[in-house]
Amino acid sequence: MFISIIMPVFNCENYVLRAIESVINQDFDNFELIIVNDGSTDQSLDIINQYNNNKNIKIINKKNTGVSDSRNRALEISSGDWILFLDSDDWIDDNSLVRIKEYVDYDPEVDLFLSNMLECFEGQRRPLFNLEYIEKCPKNEIINSIISFYFEEMHCNTKYGNCRCIGGKVFRREIIKKQGVFFPVTLKSFEDGMFNLRYIEGCNKISLLGYTFYNYCKNPSSVTNKFYETQYTDIKLILKVLKDYLGEVGYNGIAYNYTCLEFYLRLINTAVSLWERKKSVVSIKEYYNYLKFNLDSIDGKLKSKDKVLLLLSKYNLFSIVHFIYSIKNKKQNSFLL
Repeated sequence: MFISIIMPVFNCENYVLRAIESVINQDFDNFELIIVNDGSTDQSLDIINQYNNNKNIKIINKKNTGVSDSRNRALEISSGDWILFLDSDDWIDDNSLVRIKEYVDYDPEVDLFLSNMLECFEGQRRPLFNLEYIEKCPKNEIINSIISFYFEEMHCNTKYGNCRCIGGKVFRREIIKKQGVFFPVTLKSFEDGMFNLRYIEGCNKISLLGYTFYNYCKNPSSVTNKFYETQYTDIKLILKVLKDYLGEVGYNGIAYNYTCLEFYLRLINTAVSLWERKKSVVSIKEYYNYLKFNLDSIDGKLKSKDKVLLLLSKYNLFSIVHFIYSIKNKKQNSFLL
């Protein structure tokens, strides 16, 4: 089997048919599609079951345990030499598998293929990044870009695309098994990033494809686009897992501090969006004090607005920080309206 395509599904009745059809309509037959229904309560399972008799499709139906567990379950039964992850609201272009096979045959020493993604929203498609083919990507730069989007933007010019997510990437199953790579089920976000970091430990060569095949559906109702009150607890867990990992592998780069900044900005946005002013200001102060050591340790490129933000935080001017973000959010919301 050349490739296993893994698709977790949870309440995606409006999109899952498109995702499945994009795979089975490929001009290529040497694949398996593993669909994991994660306890959907809508019509998703009924749609999936229409493909029960397709020889290329395996279906797992289980109670709701989350996307990470769904992917792990699919990996356990996969048999392809290569693994491609596909979300149930996304899809791949025609002839994608043929093109991937051509790249694998052209350079069989590659262990991980990166690619750009096409963002799809309101009938429009656009590349997320301006990328070109790179035969061999420096491993340390890929690691830095996984650890922090902010660091990548400031130092690497996002030349490798979104290295943190698993979409649009092709993994060698042998390395997944050898490294014992899995998705951490305790994390609500950054699970893709931890999977990629663990996987890359076992890679000798990483290439960036000169071909874009993965269509990312920008879905406003997606978990990644929602604010949730437990985000602070979740981010503390993410940072602990990430810090433990970095200590384990002896990584002493500066990207981790940028990760703390990235999460601080996200937490501020959540606090301002969810709560009234007094609670927001108290929460922002708590976030800063928790991350203070790493935020104060950033000694490198920063966006001007974030330099101001950190300076205000350093002098406990959290009411002004709240005010700035309130204005920013109002402008964004009025634009959307």
